[in-house]
Amino acid sequence: AGSSVAAGAALAISVVVARIARHRERLITTVGRTLLRERARRLAAESALRREREMRVALEARLRETGTSSV
Repeated sequence: AGSSVAAGAALAISVVVARIARHRERLITTVGRTLLRERARRLAAESALRREREMRVALEARLRETGTSSV
């Protein structure tokens, strides 16, 4: 009984491996696309934060020039 279980497990594993091999290219492109999308989203968020920080610095400099204390 144990050997048939092992044989069944080996067959199941080989089926899964074959399926992964068949879908590997699609998996790779999907994962790659997801990573690129996440990277683009992170870069956009970072640049938005940078712009916000630059605007705040410029505003504070302008307030200092006019003699008004910044909040």
